[in-house]
Amino acid sequence: MRNLSYAQGQMITKGYWNDIIHDRLYFGDNDGGASVINASEYRVFIAEVGSNTQNISTGAAVTQTEADTSLEGQGGTIPSGEWFVINSVGINIRLSNWQATEPFTNNAVTSINVTPIARVTPIPLYDAMIEQCTFELYRNTNDLLEKGNIGEYPCEFGVNGFTGGSGASVPALAAGAQNAYTVNPTTVINGEGSRFRELAVYQELKSLDQFRGVLKVNRQINLASTLLCGRIDFYLVGRAMSDQSHTQFVQTMAASGLTVF
Repeated sequence: MRNLSYAQGQMITKGYWNDIIHDRLYFGDNDGGASVINASEYRVFIAEVGSNTQNISTGAAVTQTEADTSLEGQGGTIPSGEWFVINSVGINIRLSNWQATEPFTNNAVTSINVTPIARVTPIPLYDAMIEQCTFELYRNTNDLLEKGNIGEYPCEFGVNGFTGGSGASVPALAAGAQNAYTVNPTTVINGEGSRFRELAVYQELKSLDQFRGVLKVNRQINLASTLLCGRIDFYLVGRAMSDQSHTQFVQTMAASGLTVF
């Protein structure tokens, strides 16, 4: 580990929750309604499981589950007696075609329909998000730990690749839910799939430190005619540790019948 200030002998690696802090933002509308990601700042790593957040382009309510975030207790705060050392930051954009499935975008979606109907290209939207979005990571009030374009934080999670084929015309549905349109022959499944980039300087989040991420959309992105919606996943990769000298740690170990030297 690099440039760490704690005494190595005091810290032990936790047996659980020991390498990833995860959070997620949703965008787009699952029924193709007008949706815009405004040029603004959107916070991550602040809402724990069970708390309410919002879809960043529609404002619709999203209740955080364990699929959306790993934060528990008080979101955005390192628990007492614990540390987290960050060695990488990863950001992953996942896109869905709302005409091909009914993906989750807000609490109104109670069942996720994955039946494929049509294929559209997400490349323009993906490119716009990579080009116009930046990420900042803060500790406590204004201690800036990381700042960069979101493309500078590759993620090794998810599917990587693309599909191809000939174009096709899709007729309008009889119920009038969609107009006729032409399917683009190439579809990117996921734009990431590379390894996490190791930070030049590892960053520490100490006991009771507060932290937050900021997704900054620098120019408005209009989703109204894209047929797309999706999510952005944010990962802090590193190691969670417990302080052997901390009162709570000593009390816990003593209660279990173990001796702390």
